[in-house]
Amino acid sequence: MMNGMMNNMTNEMMNEMINGIMNEMINGIMNEMINAIMNEMMNEMMNEMMNEMMNDMTNEMIICTMEEYNETYDDMLNHSESYQPYYERPETYIVPLIFALIFVIGVVGNGTLVAVFVRHKAMRNVPNTYILSLALADLLVIITCVPFTSIVYTVESWPWGATVCRVSEAAKDVSIGVSVFTLTALSADRYFAIVDPLRKLHATGLFIEEFGCLAGSPDGSRTNACQ
Repeated sequence: MMNGMMNNMTNEMMNEMINGIMNEMINGIMNEMINAIMNEMMNEMMNEMMNEMMNDMTNEMIICTMEEYNETYDDMLNHSESYQPYYERPETYIVPLIFALIFVIGVVGNGTLVAVFVRHKAMRNVPNTYILSLALADLLVIITCVPFTSIVYTVESWPWGATVCRVSEAAKDVSIGVSVFTLTALSADRYFAIVDPLRKLHATGLFIEEFGCLAGSPDGSRTNACQ
């Protein structure tokens, strides 16, 4: 009887253990299956949501682009409709007259100054040389730039070609550089004439030396090496 009871108890314990193990295995498998199904469902939902969002964003971008294109096209149509030909614009006739006046006055005034400087030797001093340089720079820009620039307001396109355009722009830049450097030299010459009028710095190389010393000192006074 004791053996039978022991066997029964052993069988019950084995059954309980087997059932427990089976239940754990079933529960683990079921949990894995449920997690896999939930992950797939979540991935599908996320993909659907992302696709919907991307489609919405793409549609909005297309709509905005089309609206901007339509606005730009309408502006172009309005601009083309409001285009005024050159012969109907007042500046087509006013600007060339003003440029012609500038050309005549500039050539006569600066030409007269150059002629006076060349004919009268008494006028050939350093300040007048700077003024002659300014006059030549003005003549350069007046002769090479003013007539060609006035054409821009008269016709719709540049009629003289790329070479004349480059030469005109280069002459304008050269004239600006000459004017600026000449005014700088003239100002420096007048400064030394006022500060130290007894020394003719502009007549010798001392002008360059003194100007360099002045520019190199922080307070504008000459350094000991330059005195």
